[in-house]
Amino acid sequence: MDFLIPRFKDIIDILIIAFLIYQTLLIIRKSGGYQVLWGLLFILLLYFLSSIFELTVLSSLLSGIRTYWIMAILILFQPEIRAILSRLNLARELQTAFNKNESHSLYSH
Repeated sequence: MDFLIPRFKDIIDILIIAFLIYQTLLIIRKSGGYQVLWGLLFILLLYFLSSIFELTVLSSLLSGIRTYWIMAILILFQPEIRAILSRLNLARELQTAFNKNESHSLYSH
């Protein structure tokens, strides 16, 4: 039963994921993409319910669409994804870190 006891890195992992989900929901709410998100969640719920209750026609229809869900999400939420990535600003942070390391190098006289 040791696997039930969270380690420090598990807690950090959960906090990072929770923060990313929270920031994503904030951006979606501000941009008006909330209705689209609810629609996608409804279709996902419908898919799971059709699988559970063995509704073959609806399940096969939604499973055919399933292959395009990720692409549809990327297209529909492209502005929100761009906003999230610009908020993270990872490229600038990495460039700043590399520039600091180069300025302290022994070979940069």
